[in-house]
Amino acid sequence: MKNISKIEPLDKPRPVMVVDVGGIIFYARIEDNPSAAALIERLTSEILTVELHDDGHAAKVGVLPWELPRGGEDGQAHTGDVLLLDGNRIAVCYGEANGSFVAKIGDSAKERLLDALGADNVTVSFWLEWGE
Repeated sequence: MKNISKIEPLDKPRPVMVVDVGGIIFYARIEDNPSAAALIERLTSEILTVELHDDGHAAKVGVLPWELPRGGEDGQAHTGDVLLLDGNRIAVCYGEANGSFVAKIGDSAKERLLDALGADNVTVSFWLEWGE
């Protein structure tokens, strides 16, 4: 008989945020904080599509259809960071900004992200894929 206490636990599937910027797909690592957890809960059952407008400084920002709790780490964000602002706005950074981190798009995709965000408003969809 096997000793159950020595069996290694299986890795739990982990969510990855998919960020579709005008039809171009990016993958973002989700942060471990209350804001990100609340966003994961919402994205588990629905796709979020938001029209993002340029804030004039360093991010494309859109209004969420619901309020999320604040609780992420506020700090200096850079290109590829996805932020929660004031609990009801989401931002995708193309420069340096401040906000509560919810996800980060990898460094290798930053040039493509800048091209995809462009100079005008852009429709962005967010959803989850699950991996190990």
